[in-house]
Amino acid sequence: MSEDRKGLNSSMNTLQEIEIVRGGFQLGGRVSVTQLGRSTEWRETLKEMSALEVVDRNQTAAVLLKPETYKAIWAYLQEMESELEHIQIEMLLFRRGKMDNWASGDDLSARATANFTERRNKIRRFLDGDQ
Repeated sequence: MSEDRKGLNSSMNTLQEIEIVRGGFQLGGRVSVTQLGRSTEWRETLKEMSALEVVDRNQTAAVLLKPETYKAIWAYLQEMESELEHIQIEMLLFRRGKMDNWASGDDLSARATANFTERRNKIRRFLDGDQ
């Protein structure tokens, strides 16, 4: 199987696992904190459902995920973070695209020095009352 095909299958599995969790909890997808400690039946339910809601006094206390589901969610979050970074970089470059005063190296150094000198002189004139 090609690497592209493996990557596509992996992405599809990731999305399927995430859809299971996003879809909410199915009937029977709950386990009380007490049951969690007293029996192991919840393990079979977890295998079937990918995620279990752990409740304490009818309030959600935690969510149990199969390791594969956790890994799928983690991979999805990493993908989203990477996508967000790309979008932020594109926006930054787009905004800077309108700038026409790019400089680097010695030119940048000279411009920065001139800017600092100009600011220092403005402050000095203000302090001396020359404004």
